[in-house]
Amino acid sequence: MRTFLKRLFVILLVFIAIVIVLALIITAFFSDNLGRQIVGQVKKQLKTELTVGKVDMTILSSFPYAAINLRQVKLKDTRGRSLLEAGNVSFRFGLYSLLGSQIEVSSLKVSDGALWVQHDRRGKGNYDIFKPSDKETPSTGDGPTIALEEALLDNIELAYVDEPSNQNMRVLVENASFVGQFNAHRFTLASNATLLSRFIDIDSVRYLDGKQLAYTAKIAVDMEKGRYQLEEVSLSLDDNTFKAYGFMESRGKSSYYDLYINNEQGNLASLTQLLPSNYTAYIADLESSGEFQVKTLVKGESGGGKKPQVRTEVILEDGRLSSPKMDGELKDLSFVMIYDNGENSAGSGSYFEIRDFKGFYERELLEMALRLDNLDNPDVHFAMDGALPLHLVYGLLASPLISDGSGDIKIQALTLDGRLKDMQSEYRMSRVRAGGTLVFDDASLTINNEKMVVDEGTVQLQDSVLSVSNFKLEGAGSDLLLNGTASNFIPVLFADSMNTQRVELQFEANLLSQNLDIDRLLQITAVSPENIDTTIVSIDSLKEEQIQRRESITQFLKGAFKADIAAFNYDQIEGSGFNGTFTFLNNELLIAGKTRAMGGNFNLDGQLFFEEEPRLKARLVCQQVDVNEFFRQADNFGQEVLTDKQLKGALDSKIAIFAYWDKEGHFLMDRLRVLAGVSIENGELIELESAAQLFFLYQTKRPHAYPVCEYG
Repeated sequence: MRTFLKRLFVILLVFIAIVIVLALIITAFFSDNLGRQIVGQVKKQLKTELTVGKVDMTILSSFPYAAINLRQVKLKDTRGRSLLEAGNVSFRFGLYSLLGSQIEVSSLKVSDGALWVQHDRRGKGNYDIFKPSDKETPSTGDGPTIALEEALLDNIELAYVDEPSNQNMRVLVENASFVGQFNAHRFTLASNATLLSRFIDIDSVRYLDGKQLAYTAKIAVDMEKGRYQLEEVSLSLDDNTFKAYGFMESRGKSSYYDLYINNEQGNLASLTQLLPSNYTAYIADLESSGEFQVKTLVKGESGGGKKPQVRTEVILEDGRLSSPKMDGELKDLSFVMIYDNGENSAGSGSYFEIRDFKGFYERELLEMALRLDNLDNPDVHFAMDGALPLHLVYGLLASPLISDGSGDIKIQALTLDGRLKDMQSEYRMSRVRAGGTLVFDDASLTINNEKMVVDEGTVQLQDSVLSVSNFKLEGAGSDLLLNGTASNFIPVLFADSMNTQRVELQFEANLLSQNLDIDRLLQITAVSPENIDTTIVSIDSLKEEQIQRRESITQFLKGAFKADIAAFNYDQIEGSGFNGTFTFLNNELLIAGKTRAMGGNFNLDGQLFFEEEPRLKARLVCQQVDVNEFFRQADNFGQEVLTDKQLKGALDSKIAIFAYWDKEGHFLMDRLRVLAGVSIENGELIELESAAQLFFLYQTKRPHAYPVCEYG
């Protein structure tokens, strides 16, 4: 046995040595001449320019085939621009054909390059680079012939632009194979590939951003008719595998499609990857189970101003839906979702529908139905009924400030029916029907570590009037009881960001509070490094976004809150018995009210402007205020020249305040202006040498404040 193994080992070594020697000899004799012939044959079949940097021949790396390798290949398209650039284009043929009179190249491999494919505005492609031939197979003769039966792609960037249909695509072809009698007019193409979709843009909407794809296909090709019959086509995306049937056919400047795409079993979460990329960020981590099906029909002409009919039906039964953003899961989930762009892609016949939507969370049922008819001018039909558990959905609010939720919002017969254009205009709202009630029962959200609870309350919608009854909010050391009504709610809800219809939410409301801790309430929405991932976004940019969002909301508000607050505090300032009005008008908040604080009375009249750089103008009248408390609670106005320890007496004052913030929300101390007329009765200045020294020091420390003092 040992002797046999030794002999076998020697034989193998001799065989390998012979193969290597033959490879070197064949390469030396055939490389240059055969390489020139291959390049010549290729150029004979091309209409456009081909340039090659280097030609060599290999046998060992392509064994049992020989290969002529063209390095640094550049191929022009029909417009004189680049169609293909490749590091290596390899033509493969059998070793035995070197011994015959005819070498037939049947395999081609293109590696490490880029391919640009484009249809111009007239629908003409840039890839019609081959000279026409009226023969199904090439004639024999001297030199090599190219009759491709296999094409391979490896690490090729594909860029595709279709101007008539406004489509743009970038795909990395990691590896792909195409097998067929390419020189024949009719043949069967077998293909498979692994792809990485960089992006696919359709009508300026981005899909499949950075998604892994794979397919296998068997297609009957008729080059004379421009017809492609899909016999066996399978496309994989994550856990979904789609089967395609039907045909595509070229008809002059247009194409005709009759395709059916089905998915008998799949995953709902991975299907969402087919949605536009600006939506997938919100639902990318959904997980689901259940009996899931997708059926798609594509039928009709494309091009010349026409689009084919596209109908997609998604069915889920006995499903479950969960996410790391959901504290729990929605069980026994079922629905039918249909999209249809209409026959001949007519907008009037298009619609989107979600019907029979049902799901349970801890025995609480949520039902919903939605239908949009004529997607060019949508007619909306919406209904929802059930319970919305905040414990389940608070994470879907996508706010880094919200860390928990509990309780339910009961949704009772919420409906909306009418055309979207009518909903956007207060003058056409009479054509719209809306109604429903939201009931809050110990519903809470934890925001910036403060648990805010709606202990009770009802919100009712009747057409475009929203009514709030006994809405009791508690948390952050405060309590609020809100009652009121608002009209034009639906037009404001569906208004565009520029508010081109100039709609206003006209409201009247009463606000009662036994205690208002302004510090803790402001802290709820404060942006800080503790609750924001600063490696992703900056604090200043989030503050700027908050101000812009606040400005976009306040532009719709027109109305007044009448406030009655028994006690409040802000920093060290403590007050009681505030009674006043907060009026919103044209991106302004008018504040008028009176209160008791610091042992005296205050009257406030001010304007807060919600602009890109917010500002405040206010007039404050103080009567019989304890000047010692006035300075102490105001933290001595940030100066040390004159403090609460050096003052006694009853202060009367009239103060004008001009304050400014930048677009990130930073208070601009250097722009603060305060003008004050001050008088003090029965006052004392303690441990100050003279009033002149006081005036001099105060002006030195606070150059933008101008005190006017009455003293005796």
